[in-house]
Amino acid sequence: MSDLKQLSDKVLHYALELHDVITPPIINLINNYIYTKRSESFQKGTTGDGTVNLNDKIRSVEVLGFSEQNIGTSVSLRVLYNKLRFINNAIAKAYMEEVSPYYLPPREVTFQFLRYTDKMKGHYEFHTDNSYTNPRTTTTIIGLSDPNSYEGGELQIQNNEKLMKLNYGGGVIFPSNFMFPHKVHPVTKGERKVLVIWNR
Repeated sequence: MSDLKQLSDKVLHYALELHDVITPPIINLINNYIYTKRSESFQKGTTGDGTVNLNDKIRSVEVLGFSEQNIGTSVSLRVLYNKLRFINNAIAKAYMEEVSPYYLPPREVTFQFLRYTDKMKGHYEFHTDNSYTNPRTTTTIIGLSDPNSYEGGELQIQNNEKLMKLNYGGGVIFPSNFMFPHKVHPVTKGERKVLVIWNR
């Protein structure tokens, strides 16, 4: 049993905690142009491969994808998108230097904004992010809410007993593969906003 625990600790070393990767001015821009002006564009999150299975028992969250196609003629959204690309590249570089020199720089990136609220009992049961239909290399989750503004909503990676309450502008990056199942515990009060970045 002790060997399994030691292996689990070593595997968890492939998760890198992030601090202050998104600054308050950028979070303010996100709140204004994503969570306020585009609030009605958020949709109920799916489970499985993203095409079927709306199941509140497994996942209860609202999501909004953010890609270059969403920008249109908005200068502010262009600034935000470029800044997020820059931040993602910096995170990928830190991951290669501090965790795994074998990790390749991202070829494709996907950004998604999520909103978990107490009203919806926002949560997501254990799952992995890489699949045949959505091949992903790493998952980055960045907190966009003051952790004191909501209750619950802790992130749990694998079966690790340490639950993470994401810092404002900080987060974590870890492999998207089957060795890193993770869950979001139910939000019991307030609203938890996060940015998820998937690289492939």
